[in-house]
Amino acid sequence: MKHTRGVAQARKANRIVQFLRSVCSTATDDVLAAGIRQASGHNGLETFAQEFIKKADRFPEPPLPTQPDFVPLTSAAEFVTLGRTMRNCLPTKIPQALLGLASYYRTQARVGDEIVPVVVELTPLSNGCWSLESLNMLRNQRLPREAVADLVQRLKRVGVAVVVNPHVHPQAKDLVRLLGVYPVGEFQLLGEDEPEMASNEMDAMLEEMMAEMEQALGVA
Repeated sequence: MKHTRGVAQARKANRIVQFLRSVCSTATDDVLAAGIRQASGHNGLETFAQEFIKKADRFPEPPLPTQPDFVPLTSAAEFVTLGRTMRNCLPTKIPQALLGLASYYRTQARVGDEIVPVVVELTPLSNGCWSLESLNMLRNQRLPREAVADLVQRLKRVGVAVVVNPHVHPQAKDLVRLLGVYPVGEFQLLGEDEPEMASNEMDAMLEEMMAEMEQALGVA
C-alpha cells in the first residue's frame, strides 16, 4: 500500500514538474526539485504548485486581436499586481488562464464622472470564439447597467460573443423575479427597454384590470 501511494505521488509530482516547466521560464530542474522535496503533508504538492505558478510568464496566446482598448494579462505578475490594485481575487484565476479555461483583459469604463479600471473575463466556446463571462471593477463590484452595455458593444466589435438577446422582452428585467425565472445570466437582460408609460395611461390600465378581476371573482 505504501509503495502504491509512493508511485501515485511520484506521478503527481512528475505532472506538476512538467507543467511548471512549460509555464515558468525560471522553473529549472534544481529549483523544482528543491520545491518538491520541501512539499510535505496533506496537499503539499498542490500547495507548492499553486504558489509556484505565481511566477508563471508563459501564458496561452491572447484570443483577441492586438488593440489598445483591451489589454491581455500575460504573466502571473500582472495578475498579482492588478489584483492588489483592484483588491479582488484575480490572482486566484492564474490557473484558469494557464490551462486555457479563461482569458483575462484589463480595460476602462466610465462610471459617472470617473474612468475606472475593469477586468474582463472571457471563456472559450467550441467554435473557436470566446464568450464574455464577467466584468468586474474594484473589489469585484458590478458595473452600472449603462457601463456594462457600453463595454458589451465594444467587446462585440472585436469579436467577443455575448449571451444576450437584443430582442428580449422589453419588460424582462422587471418580470423575471415575478415569474420565478432563476438564474438569469449577467448580460441576458441588455435588450431595449420599453418606453415608460404615462401615469394617466397606467392608472387607466390598472382600473381596467381591477374591474376585470372583480368581475371574474363575482364581486363587481
